[in-house]
Amino acid sequence: MDQLFYPKSVVVIGVSERPDNLARNIVENLFEFKFDGEIFFVGRKESVMFGRKILTSIDQLHDGIDVAVILTPAQTVPDLVEACGRKKISWVIIETGGFREYSEEGAELEKKVLQAARKWGIRIVGPNGIGITNVHNGFVVPFVKMRRGPVIKGKFSLLAQSGGVLLTYANLMISANVGLSKIVSMGNKLDLNEK
Repeated sequence: MDQLFYPKSVVVIGVSERPDNLARNIVENLFEFKFDGEIFFVGRKESVMFGRKILTSIDQLHDGIDVAVILTPAQTVPDLVEACGRKKISWVIIETGGFREYSEEGAELEKKVLQAARKWGIRIVGPNGIGITNVHNGFVVPFVKMRRGPVIKGKFSLLAQSGGVLLTYANLMISANVGLSKIVSMGNKLDLNEK
């Protein structure tokens, strides 16, 4: 679990320069909270954002990045998890919705994601969640914009299925000056769960 909560490298998949791009929010959170590891971007269109190149394929990455965060259309996720496996990425956080919570077709996609993950020994957080926050090292990857200012580093952690519930409780704790450590949104709990 240390590799998940204290990664040395992360790739955000689904990034574009568009201001309304949710994966861009993830990148902005990493910078806002001063994540101290390597950050890579993968998107559909090659470009430069925040002085870093947006790659167009996971295959362009070096092997062994600790965590991938995926926020792309659901139908693309099984192949992306497969590509993460080829690049020896150990953890994949899938923030994309549209799986079993949405339809039978989505449930089938979720099975394909799990098959790809098992094939490569990848651990999955999600899908259909808002990811992970570790305020101690700046690994803050929800797709909603977060601001560092009012958050106090502490020892209290939150774990829930619902990202909305997590954000509500986190905001209550922040307003009460309760120090936070980690926040985990498990989403559909395809792999990682509360047990």
